[in-house]
Amino acid sequence: MSTKLTSVELNLSTADAPATSDNSAAVVTSAWVNSLLATFSTGSGSVTLPGGFVVKWGYYSGMPNNSPQSISFPVAFPTTCLAVVVSGAGSRVTSGNPQPTAANVVSASAFEAIAGGSSCDLSWIAVGH
Repeated sequence: MSTKLTSVELNLSTADAPATSDNSAAVVTSAWVNSLLATFSTGSGSVTLPGGFVVKWGYYSGMPNNSPQSISFPVAFPTTCLAVVVSGAGSRVTSGNPQPTAANVVSASAFEAIAGGSSCDLSWIAVGH
């Protein structure tokens, strides 16, 4: 008989937190994870996960209406960008006024995005290695 594992709960509250530059497999505290996640609200950034998987995020101001724009990552992915997702942001994006957006990967250092409806800003997140 096999057993299916449906969830795992770990209590990391007593573990020592490594430095944010530590890329080892060290166990971290929830406070350390929360401080790392807080960086998502500070503009652009990236996190390199174990195994070399990279998550990058950022904000692009002044996206014109219906005009594709090439947007460079602040720092290129080491090998390749696998996917990028964009969302309309800023003062023009309000309840009842969604901005259709689309993006595609161009290279390890850039993506192309377009916004329809009216000009707006973009929030983006990309993954790669």
